[in-house]
Amino acid sequence: MPPNERLTFAELILASLEHEDDEIRQSWIKEVHDRMKAVREGDASLLDFER
Repeated sequence: MPPNERLTFAELILASLEHEDDEIRQSWIKEVHDRMKAVREGDASLLDFER
C-alpha cells in the first residue's frame, strides 16, 4: 500500500475512535504510529489487500 494510502487508512481508523475515552484514543494513536514505524524500519510487512 503506498504511503499516502496508508496515511489515509490510519486517519480513518483514528477518526472512528473519536467517541472513545481520550486514554483509549491515545493508546490507539500510539499503536498506529508504532505499526507504521515497524513497517518503515522493515520490522513488519504489509499484506496485499487484493490477494
